Amino acid sequence: MYALTVKKVGNERKVLSDITEDIAGKNILLVEDMLETGKSLVVAKKYLESKGASVKTACLYTMPQTEIAPDFSLHEVQEVQKFPWE
Repeated sequence: MYALTVKKVGNERKVLSDITEDIAGKNILLVEDMLETGKSLVVAKKYLESKGASVKTACLYTMPQTEIAPDFSLHEVQEVQKFPWE
């Protein structure tokens, strides 16, 4: 299991962490708790795919303005949800 750090820099998102292990040909489930726009998820997915992985996405909550439809999600909400780990 890995944790990727994606940070908003200006109007762009950038992956700040690096996976050094060979993940080419691996099946990866990329999980996010809350998708507002989904831009960070898009960047993280492209990063993993650029390393040769097959990526599926999952999240607990999406919002109507989310730009990517995750492969798996629990519920669409109108407001940002607060989580105990925040």
